[in-house]
Amino acid sequence: MISDPLSLNTNKLAKKFAATILINQRSIFPRHYPSDVKRRGLLHRLRTLLILNALNTSCFFSADEQEEIQESRLQQLFLHMYTQSSFWREYLKKSGILHPLSITLNELSCLPLISKDELRAIDPLDLYVDEKSDVIHRATTGTTGEPFRTQWSAQDFQQWTPCYLRAIPEDIFPINLHTLRRQFFILTSGFQPRDWPLSHLARQWDIGSIDLARRYVIHGNASGLEELADKRDHYPFQLALIFAASAHLGEQGREKLEKYFKAPVRRYYAMRDCGWIGWECGYENNVLHINTERFILETIDSESGKSVFDAPGEIVITILDSWRMPRIRYRTGDVGILQSSLCPCGITLPIIKFVGRIDEFLILPSGKKIPALQIQSAIWNIIMLVKRIQIKQHSPNKICAYLVPQPHATVSNPMLLSEKLKRRLQETIKERISIEVSVVSEVPEQKGEKRPFFVSMRSRE
Repeated sequence: MISDPLSLNTNKLAKKFAATILINQRSIFPRHYPSDVKRRGLLHRLRTLLILNALNTSCFFSADEQEEIQESRLQQLFLHMYTQSSFWREYLKKSGILHPLSITLNELSCLPLISKDELRAIDPLDLYVDEKSDVIHRATTGTTGEPFRTQWSAQDFQQWTPCYLRAIPEDIFPINLHTLRRQFFILTSGFQPRDWPLSHLARQWDIGSIDLARRYVIHGNASGLEELADKRDHYPFQLALIFAASAHLGEQGREKLEKYFKAPVRRYYAMRDCGWIGWECGYENNVLHINTERFILETIDSESGKSVFDAPGEIVITILDSWRMPRIRYRTGDVGILQSSLCPCGITLPIIKFVGRIDEFLILPSGKKIPALQIQSAIWNIIMLVKRIQIKQHSPNKICAYLVPQPHATVSNPMLLSEKLKRRLQETIKERISIEVSVVSEVPEQKGEKRPFFVSMRSRE
């Protein structure tokens, strides 16, 4: 079949326009951070839709077209670092980058990896690049240690919004000038509108103040959402979509949420100090498309530093819109499987399966360390039969395991499962250590209103 030349030219022009918008999106947003009222104003809504439409177009770009955007944005970032900061200029020179506008993606792997602790050790006067822009402060919850404080320029922070909105399917909840005027997100446990990047579009879960004639999108931690489902309270408003923050959302948990809320559930991968990195399209559970327009994501072997595909690797990211506080080849401490194949849904953005944290270890009396991921994998069949399991290490000689049965469960006997869990843990640890297993109604929340699988001795300090 011969394609229509006019259609081909129109498509090329649309793609070229989208790429230009995404490369230069930083200049579209103002230097002064607008109030929530102004962010719901016409001008800000037009800015948001302009970038959102470009992002929706780039969902179907070829790998070369995606890399062209990344490379252009990387060159802009490096030029900014080189010209505006003596510290970062020396960093680039030591890495062999003398001409920022000629850097290629292949050369990026030659730059050193950098961790949170290494960034903390840098003098703030060196770490932050001066800009004539409002500064947004963001800090992690400190779930895995000391909170990590970051800074963003107003122009960069506003780019988070369209990247999140792209994860909402058009056929489920259309995003347009009208919807961007109202607060259509409902936040549950672990999230507050005042501290949420899309605060102008969000409200707290409060049945009494919600307009029953409208449809909403829920955003919350998976554990908190499951608690709402377990209560089985009646809510009178309509829900279009559920976004669940979770390291892993099992099939039973997902089915429970979808049955109670009567809406599809989507997971996403995000970090408070980085923003939204990836999101589910709905074709396959726990497979996430990467926002390549904001991030260059690698998965590496933690020991050799070499890139790995289709196997677990440490997630390393370069944030293309972090001009105030550059993070180049930033070690997230997370583990994921970056896949070499594309998602069958038709979206051409690369996909990753999130696995868990890399720096969580059970420390044994002998000094040996067992990754929490290894323990989680060893008891996975048991995890799938219950609502939640949490392993808490009190000392090198003692761990406690808390098993939360599924509500109204009739298939599995909790006491038998607890005995099986203890036996499996002993087989995995292979050292003399006290293991106590308790059947509980729920595990206590940690910082950030999370209920992690593993609580280390460091996290308990």
